[in-house]
Amino acid sequence: MVRAVANSVSSTPNLRKELQSLFDDWSKKPFPHGSKDSRIHELHDMLILYDEDVAQAVRKLLSAPKKPNWLARLRLRFALSEYGRLERRIQKLSLEPLEPQVAQAVESYREYYQSMKKVIRAARAYLSTTNNEQ
Repeated sequence: MVRAVANSVSSTPNLRKELQSLFDDWSKKPFPHGSKDSRIHELHDMLILYDEDVAQAVRKLLSAPKKPNWLARLRLRFALSEYGRLERRIQKLSLEPLEPQVAQAVESYREYYQSMKKVIRAARAYLSTTNNEQ
């Protein structure tokens, strides 16, 4: 048991570095373009607010000089939830016959959301290690 705790605590800096790297990569990605197509417009509307919420939560987590208190961790955990409705919508559109330009737009949303999910999962893993630290 002592060994598991020691490994968990020692992995915190590595998880933080991984989170920072994934966040930096994601931040450099261009946000997918909107479209006059109503299906893409819906994806755009769903992603735009979610994107900002996740980015703010990760920035807050990375800039915290010390372990977040329980309320801050709870807020961060809530902000760092995957958006199932958005993912299902992207998957559904990916299976539909679409004009090439619309299909390309859907693919850009899918790729962007996949990068975002990597950041969310890394942030949640890092946040969970802060629960174990004293």
